[in-house]
Amino acid sequence: MITCPTCGAQNPPGATTCSSCGTALQNLGATTNAPHSVALPRDTQLRNGNYVVGPVLGQGGFGITYKAGDMNLRRFVAIKEFFPFGAGRNRGTVQPTGGMTQASYEETKKKFLEEARTLARFNHPAIVRVYSVWEENNSAYMAMEFLEGKTLQKLVEEKGSIPEKAAVAHIKSVAEALESVHATGLIHRDIKPDNICVTDDGRTVLIDFGTARAFAAGKTVKQTAMLTPGYAPLEQYGQQARFGAFSDVYALGATLYHCLTGRMPAPATDRISGVEVQTPEQVNPAISPGVSRAVMHAMQIKASDRPQTMKEFVTEL
Repeated sequence: MITCPTCGAQNPPGATTCSSCGTALQNLGATTNAPHSVALPRDTQLRNGNYVVGPVLGQGGFGITYKAGDMNLRRFVAIKEFFPFGAGRNRGTVQPTGGMTQASYEETKKKFLEEARTLARFNHPAIVRVYSVWEENNSAYMAMEFLEGKTLQKLVEEKGSIPEKAAVAHIKSVAEALESVHATGLIHRDIKPDNICVTDDGRTVLIDFGTARAFAAGKTVKQTAMLTPGYAPLEQYGQQARFGAFSDVYALGATLYHCLTGRMPAPATDRISGVEVQTPEQVNPAISPGVSRAVMHAMQIKASDRPQTMKEFVTEL
């Protein structure tokens, strides 16, 4: 596997760009690792034996997610371990290595804990549930509900696209959850097909809040540019910008575009340079004109030209 030097995501051998953040992987210090070579061994006990670690479910730039057993409640959970790109492991203890300073490691761990507490604030069927959070092994962990299902990304890969009725239903569920999130003054900042899971029992769940940040309506704020090209609005590329619910509206509209067409839309930075995006209806004639218009409205480059809230977007759909 090839590790992206920007976000730490794992990419298949031979990949030229990172599937998560779009970084070119050649001549930029990308490294090849055995899959999950730094993961905790299976059967590792955490939190005084309350949890027993199973197989790795995924690994990204900020952590490793495992399937695990909750020994007290006799159920499966997903455990996310803080393990940022640039960290190593010594006899189970996670430590910063290479160019990562101890101060940077601690600050990033603090943000990981903030993500867990952010998620724990919500009780909505379309937001993954957090059961507990703790520090151990010089790292941090959160235990979440274990979801049996597939991401929208996986469903599109398998089917080519998702029928309009089903795709819109998935997006509406996420939009309603995001209304609750926005009401608390938070925006998600990384909505994409790979962060939305459709469970085997029919729930649509937003599963990753690692980049969620507070916003103040109408205020320009400094931010760290963490984004996924194709889904991130133009304002997210800047170091200073005005953010709001409309920023997540763009990303959710782009996610619906991908579901309906099977294509990731062009990055916002390419679009302002003249790259055109065909409407969903042009790519897939089975898409109704109304839904096609709603998607393109949500994906307007200029923030003030989009629906300003999730409720407005859902009404258009």
